[in-house]
Amino acid sequence: MSRVIIFLLAVISTATATPIVASRSGVDGRLLGGVAVNLGQVSHMASLRSLTDVHFCGGSIVSNRYVLTSATCVSGRALNQVRVVVGTVTLNTGGAIHVSSNITLHPLYDRITLDNDVALVYTATAMAFTVNVQPIPISSTIFAGGVSVQISGWGTNTQGGGQAPNNLQRLTTTTISNDECRGRFHSLNADRITDRKICTLTRSTEGTCYGDEGGGLVSGGQLIGIASWQVPCATGVPDVFERIAAHRLWITSFI
Repeated sequence: MSRVIIFLLAVISTATATPIVASRSGVDGRLLGGVAVNLGQVSHMASLRSLTDVHFCGGSIVSNRYVLTSATCVSGRALNQVRVVVGTVTLNTGGAIHVSSNITLHPLYDRITLDNDVALVYTATAMAFTVNVQPIPISSTIFAGGVSVQISGWGTNTQGGGQAPNNLQRLTTTTISNDECRGRFHSLNADRITDRKICTLTRSTEGTCYGDEGGGLVSGGQLIGIASWQVPCATGVPDVFERIAAHRLWITSFI
């Protein structure tokens, strides 16, 4: 394995653990190319935070006790030391806080390749559903390229961490086929684009970044993917998501 590949894998695996500090001004850092979301527009969205209230990843509400996220987001974290904040679009105000009591990683999750990058966070208390807090249905459809999709997140645009927007951002983008995705990576990381992944790509200035991982990829009001990795942020390289349909049976065995 070349030094370049080793370096890129190291960047991916460490980026998801980088704390994201909320910007009080809301000027610096965002899901690149996204627009601000109003309360109630993305009611399945959860902010995963440390016990000191620092946002590190997104997640999607799939039941009144479970939030679906990427395994990379929560791997290595203590079972009861993740705050799940729901019912808000801002990082510094509002929302209901629930503390995790269990974290379940997909049994075939690979920390090097990030294959099977799926996890479920179980909250110690039930989430009360309101107009601003709602579970999202999970899709069983295998989506190909050319599908319009939405991504939401509080991710930064600073390599290696930095400030996140205070307000949740949402980006409309398009899926590409896995063959095209592999081709855009050329030989570098192409073998990591398995049938369990979905790729998106629009313009080189748009896409996910650090802190967006774990958030949901949505089409037609259904969850079709989980933000997994990107190298680097919004530079014309596809964003990679874990495909929900490939893990639907595992997910539904819990919820």
